[in-house]
Amino acid sequence: MKYIPEEEILVLQSIKDLGQSTNAEILDYLKDHYGQELEHVKGKYGLERDIDSKLLDRIIKRWEKRKVITASIVQKVRTYFLMDIPWLGRLQMMHVTGVTGDDAKEFLKSLEKSAKEAKPGKGSLYADYVSGQFIFEFVDDVAGGDRGKEENHLYFPRDTDGNPYIKINWMYAYIRDNIRLVNESSLPRYLALGPGVFLEKPEIVCKEARVKVGHTQYEVIEPGATFEMPQRWPLKGFDNVKSMEDIKNFYDICAVAPIRGLGAYSRNFGGRIKLLEVK
Repeated sequence: MKYIPEEEILVLQSIKDLGQSTNAEILDYLKDHYGQELEHVKGKYGLERDIDSKLLDRIIKRWEKRKVITASIVQKVRTYFLMDIPWLGRLQMMHVTGVTGDDAKEFLKSLEKSAKEAKPGKGSLYADYVSGQFIFEFVDDVAGGDRGKEENHLYFPRDTDGNPYIKINWMYAYIRDNIRLVNESSLPRYLALGPGVFLEKPEIVCKEARVKVGHTQYEVIEPGATFEMPQRWPLKGFDNVKSMEDIKNFYDICAVAPIRGLGAYSRNFGGRIKLLEVK
């Protein structure tokens, strides 16, 4: 099978974004967040195949041997994360659509060299993960930001069946920005999240908001709507988040005055949510 360095970079970027994740979660994330990049790479090399579970396993094992990826068993499922290597901060700076294959190979060689020099210790620096179904309620309006056919009209995200849902990257951005309230800015790198599903199909209304040029119509779901989302948090490796009670306390703080709300244009609509329970 042909070696494609850009694919390996995208796999490593996905694992870095997710923090800790299973094979299936990495595949889903690649399709959802790096779909355009993967299509670019396929066209560049004339590939007819996609990254599947078998190819992903080969890439992961290659980088496990190079001490860049490591694994642990969480609830009887093998999950992967990146070792704590300072060089890894450069991963998000590599845009595979703008480099040659040789550049991508040199980039990965630098990563391998950095991993050897870092000599990361055995075992996970961040571990003791806790998982659950987190149930939230909207405190404010939450607005959608998906573009459609109509100009100046932004839609609430919908799944393939046309049902509204909460995007993973929405919640990730919400946690990433607000986690500063408990002084744990590096924690989101080790989170794993799933899409949010509404417990009852909510009503969607349109509300107008002033933007830099004119006005835009936003699809909005109003306060009172409830949704659940699977989340996995690390409890080892952080001073201020060591228990489920600490996680609940974080969400309680955000429910009152978050740095960032959920959804699009939260500075206008609010976007506050509160945690009701964890199953």
